[in-house]
Amino acid sequence: MNPVSGSQSERVKLIRRYLTDRLSELEKKEFEQQLTYDPILKNDTEFIRNLFVMYEQPELIKAGQTLLTLRSERLTEIKLKGNKAKPSHKPPRLIHKTRNLLIGSVMLLLLFFILIINNIIIFADHDQLFKNYLQPHPSIFSQSTSAPPNLRSAIYNYENSNWEEASRLFKQYTEVDPIYKFYYAVSTVNLSKSDYQEDLDRFIALKRELEANQPINKNLIAWVDYYIALINIKQGDFREGKQMINALAEKENLDTALHEVIDKMWLRLLFLFY
Repeated sequence: MNPVSGSQSERVKLIRRYLTDRLSELEKKEFEQQLTYDPILKNDTEFIRNLFVMYEQPELIKAGQTLLTLRSERLTEIKLKGNKAKPSHKPPRLIHKTRNLLIGSVMLLLLFFILIINNIIIFADHDQLFKNYLQPHPSIFSQSTSAPPNLRSAIYNYENSNWEEASRLFKQYTEVDPIYKFYYAVSTVNLSKSDYQEDLDRFIALKRELEANQPINKNLIAWVDYYIALINIKQGDFREGKQMINALAEKENLDTALHEVIDKMWLRLLFLFY
């Protein structure tokens, strides 16, 4: 593995894989060795790491812009000062700007740590993560008069988030087609309960069934993986859930609705150190 020899896009992709803990142990060791003697790679890595944080924290962007402005003004004054005779003392304006730069740097550092700690406190709550990102799979059914009444009713209740009734009705069709089994599982996981182990087992069994079917419905399997990851997080297994979300974020041609929620959740989980 040699990130220096690759294109810029390959370097960025490799850095992102390193920051999101998706390198093997050997690749990670090689990457960290290169960081010690490649200052450009090290700077790029820190820059991308900061971008991840600042993307989610507009306050940091604003503070950073202020500091860059102060830094630019100070550099301009220093340059002008070099073209003049050296004064016997620092100009008051330069002292004022230097003090502002120091204060701004300290404030930015404090703000950075406050926001990161706040981020971890808020989003480390597995119950809140589960509630925030429990997104129902969009209905793929159309209201057809040829469908049995109970199935039409199941679809209607699903689309209107009447989970208890949708779960009860879809259960009647779980042996007809795996898609009904999927919607039964989604309806059931949306019900309030204290234990989600049965839901986890149900999705895992469904994934095995879908992988055994031909042709393989990759999008549906990706949705199943998403629910498995959510349930893992709900039950406190952050590492497993985070790894599954990271893997989904790397996949191409995902369902649009799933792609959107994965992107949001991936950023939220990025700085949770589990």
